[in-house]
Amino acid sequence: MPSQHDILLRLTPDAPTRVLSALSTSPNPSTLASAADSNGYTLIHAAASYAHLDMLRTLVRTYGVNVNTRDNDGQTPLFHAETLEVAKCLVEELGADVGVVDGEGLSVLDSARADGEGEGLVGYLEGVVGRAGARNGMIEGGGENVNGEREAEAVEVPVQTEALARTRVPENVQVNFGTMPELPPSEMADPRIRAKIEELAARGDFESEEAQRELRNLVAEVVTGIQEEGPDRSRRRTGD
Repeated sequence: MPSQHDILLRLTPDAPTRVLSALSTSPNPSTLASAADSNGYTLIHAAASYAHLDMLRTLVRTYGVNVNTRDNDGQTPLFHAETLEVAKCLVEELGADVGVVDGEGLSVLDSARADGEGEGLVGYLEGVVGRAGARNGMIEGGGENVNGEREAEAVEVPVQTEALARTRVPENVQVNFGTMPELPPSEMADPRIRAKIEELAARGDFESEEAQRELRNLVAEVVTGIQEEGPDRSRRRTGD
């Protein structure tokens, strides 16, 4: 006999309102709403796949379903979005993470491109991933300590996370990724460099050698700027 969760999954394509009605009368609605089948597939994955926006909103806002929950392939609901409207709902309204990668190492953007999704969806994801880089990523450059050894200095750089992760950066530069808190204007990277990097991230030939060379030059420029500013900035960035 199928479980109640399996029944709700079967109802999702054509009867999302019946699914929500069943959840509202369940003694444990949050548990049922977050349940997964043997493949890790959940109601929120199904709602994203079938473009049921109201169901998506209710699952997250009413029943506390994790918008970034993963199935057995490591894919979040955003991977299952096939329309621009669903992607916007997940990202802009519900806070889906655009920087996650699945079990094969593919990002949401990689997956959308590979699946041949429409230009509108792919273009939107490209833009969102590029803007997300404004607060994601730490680039560490190095100076020398009193023993002549290289020391790391950290600076926030607004770059497209997925793309930079595959970029060959200059010697003595390390890239660490994580969510950065919103910084006041005085703490933000050079606006000129920010604009150049965001422009590069949005280019269709970002993976080309020419674009990668331009990005490496910008990274080197950032690191050089850090070293010229001296130790005060380094301490401020690293929290020393």
